[in-house]
Amino acid sequence: MRLLHPNNLTLVATEKNTSNLVAGLIFLLIGLAAMLFYQPSDNQLLYYGGSAIFAIFGLWVVLSQKNIHLTLEKDSNRATLAVSSVLASRKYTYTFSQISKVQLATDLRKSSNGGGTSETYRLFLLLNDGTTVQLADRQRQFSLGTIFSQLPNFKEGQAIASFVGIPFEQTGPPDFKQTIETIVEAAQKTAKIK
Repeated sequence: MRLLHPNNLTLVATEKNTSNLVAGLIFLLIGLAAMLFYQPSDNQLLYYGGSAIFAIFGLWVVLSQKNIHLTLEKDSNRATLAVSSVLASRKYTYTFSQISKVQLATDLRKSSNGGGTSETYRLFLLLNDGTTVQLADRQRQFSLGTIFSQLPNFKEGQAIASFVGIPFEQTGPPDFKQTIETIVEAAQKTAKIK
């Protein structure tokens, strides 16, 4: 999620999954190019079937991509969420009083085929009636380099919560920095006790 034009009265946040869109276009184009420009000499059914599946998967990825545009306006105490895709667009409006908190949900998943661990970061608006509104969804491969980096959507979630005047919470396992901060804080408290 990216914050645009933050000021005292308006905060705009957008989420665009351009990497997924590009990957879908690549699958689609490779599948179509394989069907149109290459003539296999044998096993045509398998070749054309595989190419069609490749192209259909790419098309599905392109059509399913959603862009999110959130506008928060203090003068009207209103949040407007526009969700658009290639096929449709929808607009939702919430008052600030309907929003109870902003939540960053983190999840670690170990690959079943030994491919490593991936981290998922989802940013939500939680409404008073129990509705969960997803704002952003990011994934990255877990590595030593990501241990020390900022969590995706963490600052953005804090900025949205601060702007609306509601709590921000993070759920899921803590990141490395938070773990070290907790250990240091506990050691400082222990040192003060002695």
